[in-house]
Amino acid sequence: MNEAQCYLGNPEVDERIAAAVHHLPVTSESGPVLVLGTLWLEYAARYTALPTSGADVRHSRVRELLAGRTLPVPDAFDASALVAAAILAEDGDRLPGDALARSRDD
Repeated sequence: MNEAQCYLGNPEVDERIAAAVHHLPVTSESGPVLVLGTLWLEYAARYTALPTSGADVRHSRVRELLAGRTLPVPDAFDASALVAAAILAEDGDRLPGDALARSRDD
């Protein structure tokens, strides 16, 4: 789910989508399921924040879906990630090599 906020933040369908995705791994007919999505930090914070007293309680299903299931992605590679990518590139993996070439430019 690229740009998951487009799905999980849509007030017309967000709770139904979250419920359906949350239910996927527990249905016997679906088998093993991996749902992977990208979500901007500002949206993740909004969707996982507990409602305050008397506040709008939107995103309850989205909050349940995301609870304990988000992994932050750093803005840049650290030194150990660059070394690991260099080893993979030396072993013939072209994708890390391409990423390393691009990282040198930026």
